[in-house]
Amino acid sequence: MFIKETSMVLLAACMAFSGCSRRKSDWSTDPPSAEKIAATNKVREQLGIRQIKHTWSFYGREFGSEKWKSNNMLYKVVQHDKSYETILWEQDNYYTGRQFRSLDRETSSCAELFVVFYDYRKKRFGLAVVTDNEEIMDMEQALHETTLAAVGEIHGFMGRTNDETLKVADKILKMWGLERL
Repeated sequence: MFIKETSMVLLAACMAFSGCSRRKSDWSTDPPSAEKIAATNKVREQLGIRQIKHTWSFYGREFGSEKWKSNNMLYKVVQHDKSYETILWEQDNYYTGRQFRSLDRETSSCAELFVVFYDYRKKRFGLAVVTDNEEIMDMEQALHETTLAAVGEIHGFMGRTNDETLKVADKILKMWGLERL
């Protein structure tokens, strides 16, 4: 059941990120300047957020949201205010490449995915995972369930502190042979 709920929340989030809005589109494929990327990467480094890598490609910008891809997968979403001057939150996606059957449908498969969020206004990290690995789900659920309001009402989990959240994030990623930064 939890997998279904998390999957639905992440699906709703992806729809929000894809530009489903009534506002006039400001779609652009012009990436931010190298100077702006360097400046925001410096802030990311200080905060412990994965930096935008030179190997990633800029997918596009629309409705305040910048999307970065690698190997045809969405790796980072950076949500700005309307002027694109202030970052409101970021979402980093980590993929194992593994597919699994969801518990609620025999024919449906899900991509194993781990998401780390950072809300710049609240200065808080959160996480969400889509997996059938019970050990990982237990680790996530040991944190406090929350709604990450700055990220479009996304259901996720937070520790009492950012360090607690990031320790769980790093432990899950290590189990998958991945690193957060």
